[in-house]
Amino acid sequence: MAGNTAPHRHTLKIDRIAMMWLYPRLRELPPEAWESMLSKARDTDFDTAERVGVIGGVAFVAWLLGVEPSLLTMQPPFIVHLLRFVLALPLLAAFVGPIYLRRTRRGLDRELARRETCTGNAKALSGRKEA
Repeated sequence: MAGNTAPHRHTLKIDRIAMMWLYPRLRELPPEAWESMLSKARDTDFDTAERVGVIGGVAFVAWLLGVEPSLLTMQPPFIVHLLRFVLALPLLAAFVGPIYLRRTRRGLDRELARRETCTGNAKALSGRKEA
């Protein structure tokens, strides 16, 4: 039974390292609060540059996959579409993924600023009560 928890523990450590690398400001929070804070950060709306970037990235990937290499023309249409789908996933992750990362980081900055403001207001109120 103990063998079942060891890989899970390593996975958590890798996840935590990846989260700190992708979202450096998470270090300001206890690990228990990361998921809820990231959930709030991901609810942030896209700004204009991000919307244009997502549309441009998807259009670029569609254009890249629209080219008919001679290898694909010899395959049945189902295989061609399946191959394009498989090729689209890493391309979309490479071209559009950074835009989603930017949006989440921006949302995280906003949520942390909001949290600091609330914490600062609470400290100011408790200081007034003591005086």
